Amino acid sequence: MKLTKAKLRQIISEELKEADAMAYDKTSAADVRSGAMDAAKEQSSGLTDQERGLIQKLISMLVSAAKNTNLTSGPAAQKINQLAAVLQKVVGQPAEEVPTEPAVESPEGEL
Repeated sequence: MKLTKAKLRQIISEELKEADAMAYDKTSAADVRSGAMDAAKEQSSGLTDQERGLIQKLISMLVSAAKNTNLTSGPAAQKINQLAAVLQKVVGQPAEEVPTEPAVESPEGEL
């Protein structure tokens, strides 16, 4: 079955609407500041200096990467989802994937 341009546009439009409907965790700058204070209190005990350093390094890297690319798609999103799944098993929470943008693949230019 060959896909027409009109059908492809319709499929892409539907996928984009579905992606927009996904529950992205949107956070305002004020929420980040408030969360940073809570995180600092939580990190003040029960963690080693190395663990605190690793957490800070990961936060810094994630923020820097987010400024340069979309972390909700591509290989970064896949790795973030993998890390989240491992950490959720450690803390005993159900796995919750970061929503990713759908990719459209085309073998030899045909869909």
